[in-house]
Amino acid sequence: MANTSSNSFVYPPLSIEIASWQREYTPGPLTKDEFRQFFEDGFVIKHDLLTHDLLESTIHGIEKVVDEVAQDLFRADKIHDLHENTNFYQRLTAIEAQFPSASVLMHKRGILPCEIASLWSSQPLLSVAKQLLGPNIAGHPVWNIRPKVSRINQIIMNCNILRNFRGFHIID
Repeated sequence: MANTSSNSFVYPPLSIEIASWQREYTPGPLTKDEFRQFFEDGFVIKHDLLTHDLLESTIHGIEKVVDEVAQDLFRADKIHDLHENTNFYQRLTAIEAQFPSASVLMHKRGILPCEIASLWSSQPLLSVAKQLLGPNIAGHPVWNIRPKVSRINQIIMNCNILRNFRGFHIID
């Protein structure tokens, strides 16, 4: 467990805010030490909380969205290579190299793949959320995927890139 005085020095606004949420420990997936670590450090790593199958399914759902964006860009002659043989961790970056801010199009689709919905509603994840935040939790009704691609500054983005897009389809 990290020294909280040094964490408070480095991250005072976050640590103060998170500490204000602290509630009494209740039994659940997190041990007392893990529970305390969250409120002291602002994070906790819980190994093996989610199954390999659930995580693989989530990756598959994201791969489908990346492929939809790539296909849309390809059909509109915005990219020349779909990078279908590029691995999951590199494909969107490769597409982004051809069409800057392609990753923003994933975020703007506004469609939550069922695989991600399954992750967010999984019992282990909900159990940790309830343990940390209490029983009255809810999700936001608007869902987006916001990928973080290297070299991208999401704050400084040329909005003109989106001018040729209507809804979820590219218009020539």
